[in-house]
Amino acid sequence: PVAAHGSSTRWMLLWIVPIAIVAVAAGFFYTTRFAQESPRVRIAIMPLQAPIAESILEDLSAIGGTSVGIVGPTTTSAYSASDDGLRRLAADYRVDYIVNGRSLGTAGQPRMLAELIRVSGGVHVWVRPYEDLADGRRVGREISRHVARVLNLPAD
Repeated sequence: PVAAHGSSTRWMLLWIVPIAIVAVAAGFFYTTRFAQESPRVRIAIMPLQAPIAESILEDLSAIGGTSVGIVGPTTTSAYSASDDGLRRLAADYRVDYIVNGRSLGTAGQPRMLAELIRVSGGVHVWVRPYEDLADGRRVGREISRHVARVLNLPAD
């Protein structure tokens, strides 16, 4: 009886060990693949004066790579910049931060207040006024670099 019990234990181990190894390997593969596809932070870029928003989208995508998920101005244009609109946008796309720009100037002297808003709590984590909007690409690059630095976005 003792020998039979030892023999059945060995047979069980011969089945359990390979199954456990396959299960661990499959779990490792799944979590590694999921981690690579899932962005670390999700950012929505509100439609700003052209080409500022497009430049921010381009630069943040290049800087953050797969570690950042970006909802661009084409998509966010369906949402107003009001508190309710921003809350709906955040809920619909599960964004963590919103890049917004508010017009401060007049038609003769356009100015903008760029802001990075943390969705949880509506806290402004970065704000900067821009007086000279003539070079929209330069302004967009500046904003994207400030946002990347504030959020510690790793370059891929």
